[in-house]
Amino acid sequence: MPEDTQNVKDDVVVVQKPVIQAATASVAVSATPAVNAPAMSEPVQVTLNHFGIGLSQKDKRVELVNAFLVMERRAGNYKDTEASYSAKFEEFLNAPA
Repeated sequence: MPEDTQNVKDDVVVVQKPVIQAATASVAVSATPAVNAPAMSEPVQVTLNHFGIGLSQKDKRVELVNAFLVMERRAGNYKDTEASYSAKFEEFLNAPA
């Protein structure tokens, strides 16, 4: 297909060029974050098993680590932040026997 098409009318040459319209969408940029988007500073939650693996690599007291994991499972805590699990583990260590 030729780029330019010519029409001859009464000794006048009219050059028509095809019009190509790009599909553009105007995007509104908002300064406020979306409601469903997690905040960048929001701590990431990890599973209890993931925390237990990391904890067992740092703390070699396997009986204590396993007892903590069992207590958390019985309490129904399967997902939380690492900071929260660490605080709970410290509480568990300092709890009276």
